[in-house]
Amino acid sequence: DILMANTPSEYSATELKKRIDLYKSKISEMNIDIDLSGISTSDLVVYYETVEWKQANFDKLPIALVVYNLSRIEVAIKLVESALLSRLQ
Repeated sequence: DILMANTPSEYSATELKKRIDLYKSKISEMNIDIDLSGISTSDLVVYYETVEWKQANFDKLPIALVVYNLSRIEVAIKLVESALLSRLQ
């Protein structure tokens, strides 16, 4: 699997995608209007070809770009958390 070869599956791109999707579904169940587009795990279209989310974010990329993508995902989740907390007040 993509992300870290020869490591337990809890550190794979597939597992990260599952956890993000689970997080999004839990937020959606709350019926609070929050923009979840920043944490999208949908496949991407690159040069008219569909590319899986995990491949687009982690496969065969320089480590600096992988770290950037992980940081971007982290920031997007923090923004969702912030929006959620502000709506619950």
